[in-house]
Amino acid sequence: GISERAATLCPTGDGNLYVTGSKPDSAIILKINPDGEIIWARSFYFFPNHNDITHLSLDSDGMLLGSVRSDPFNSYPGSCYFKYDPQEDKLIWVWRPGFYTAYSSLWSISEKYPGGNYFIIFSSVLPPFEKVIMEIDRQTGKEMPGASWRYDWPNSNSNRFYYRFLNDSLMIVSNDGVFTGSFVRPGLACLSASDGQVKWCKVSHLSPIDSTRLQMADFILDDTAIVSVFSGNDEDLEPAKGFVFLQKTTSNGDILWVKKYDLLEFPGEKATEIVRVSDGYVVFGGPEITTFDNLFVLKTDFDGNVLWARRFDYSTRDLIHFHEKQGEFLEMDGFFYLTAHSRDSSGVWDWVIAKLDSEGLVGDSCAYLTPTPVETYPILDPVQEQPPLSFRNLDIDFCSPVPIKPTATADVSGYRTICENICKPEEGCDVKNNGCVRFELLSIALDADGNRHYRVRFTNGCAGQKLNYVAIQLPDGTVAVEPNDGAVVSTETGGDYLVRNPNYSPFYSVRFRSQGVGIGAGASEVFEYVLPPQAQPAYINVLARFQSGQSYEAHLNVFNCPVQQAVGNRADDVFAQVSIAPNPATTSLTVTLPAAGEGRWRIFAADGQEVRAGEWSKAASFMIPVSDLSQGVYFIQLGWGDTVVSKRFAVI
Repeated sequence: GISERAATLCPTGDGNLYVTGSKPDSAIILKINPDGEIIWARSFYFFPNHNDITHLSLDSDGMLLGSVRSDPFNSYPGSCYFKYDPQEDKLIWVWRPGFYTAYSSLWSISEKYPGGNYFIIFSSVLPPFEKVIMEIDRQTGKEMPGASWRYDWPNSNSNRFYYRFLNDSLMIVSNDGVFTGSFVRPGLACLSASDGQVKWCKVSHLSPIDSTRLQMADFILDDTAIVSVFSGNDEDLEPAKGFVFLQKTTSNGDILWVKKYDLLEFPGEKATEIVRVSDGYVVFGGPEITTFDNLFVLKTDFDGNVLWARRFDYSTRDLIHFHEKQGEFLEMDGFFYLTAHSRDSSGVWDWVIAKLDSEGLVGDSCAYLTPTPVETYPILDPVQEQPPLSFRNLDIDFCSPVPIKPTATADVSGYRTICENICKPEEGCDVKNNGCVRFELLSIALDADGNRHYRVRFTNGCAGQKLNYVAIQLPDGTVAVEPNDGAVVSTETGGDYLVRNPNYSPFYSVRFRSQGVGIGAGASEVFEYVLPPQAQPAYINVLARFQSGQSYEAHLNVFNCPVQQAVGNRADDVFAQVSIAPNPATTSLTVTLPAAGEGRWRIFAADGQEVRAGEWSKAASFMIPVSDLSQGVYFIQLGWGDTVVSKRFAVI
């Protein structure tokens, strides 16, 4: 019966997450683990009505910094910012900024540098629509004299305002809309981090006379480049149709490229957030703010080429998300997390938290996320316009404290899992934990030649640590039958690992070295290797080494593992026996099956569209030409009898 809405996400620093939300009379912060289980839930009472925490960040001391916006259309409008000790459950201070106190939108608060003061960013929601960056004292929360700056974007009639530090001396800020007559375009500016002086200012990729309705959503820094995402229509002012745009800009303000995306199943899509991952950019968004529809997740490579897109359709309940929050979507340890809220037929709101894998999915058993088609339109010859941006120092000496009210335990009795990957992990027959790493011997199975197939799982529980390689002991003088030395093998999660067989350091072993960023905290990988019949070790020494140089080691006993008499009874054994090579491919792809027979194959692009299909007959191996496929990631689906196997491959 009570409406609750989700807001933002923030990593806790120990492998968990903070999630903010709101009820009619309070704000809420949850601490959850990566599986969505609630560790604690607390209510906060800043204003006597809806309290939306618009931004949450963690400083270098583990303190939570938050900005709060109350409903401006009731009797108690306002914004405030706070510092909170989550370990002691104590609000340290809460302040109102003073500048247009009643009608200001406070967008973020974060640490200037580790151990330094904080920056807050806010803007007026009434004329003159100015934007303010204010430095506040770390200890007291009050403004620092002479360290606040006010900006006036010409003809700006909007208020969203975000920043990122480009380096120690420069910062990038964004404005969601700059008006030219009735046309609106997004803006970026580069400022001095020491005195706020403007270095350059750019407005979108179109001329001032073009019919545009574009608004900035978010931006990230990728090395020395700025990658921004915005939404709207660059062809006319028709509000019924919107597009998503990605723009890459140099640190000097020069536009490198602009791509336009049309998610065909969305009549009016609107992006809200962008994150960088190891192989590209991921954009999160949903419907226009005036409509209720599905959410989307869109992934591209570093050149803006689409890799895949997912549509989040929550059954009969419409989904909508906040457009005025930072932190609705983030990547942590190889997974994506998002917040949203849904409304039922009675008008009651519920919040939604979702965890997606690296392909934007929850699991095979969860049908809420499905592939959605995308069309891409490169923008040729973008306009390089630099409009003026006025700036002045601002002394604010009338920040006022907000009375601190005790927090309370929030009622979370109604929270439930609506969808999850029901494929529970296989239990190991011998399990060892060393530090934050879990080692498991999953199975031993014989094949027709008497070779023994060993499967070992490594689980990374180390916060902030990425896996570099694993080593699995071989009996002295033995070389594993599989995998081959120098091969790159793909695990069931899609990770790629370079094999050293045999490997001599830190001990005689078969080694699997990650070819990507390595799995992070909470993630697991299963490695399989094959020993000849004469090699039957009584125990296996295993080691996991992280990119930091830290290593963990354990011994796994084999006497608790019954030797299975056949390989191929289980679905994952069938998966392991199907191979595709080479991967990546250039001209052709060779598919090798467990046995000769008949079946049908289908190839899907990363966005879920079928691009090719065919059949094979009375063969255990066959070749598929791929030279005419464009570069990118694909999936091949193989079906015979009642067996269906899907594999991922790339064309280069």
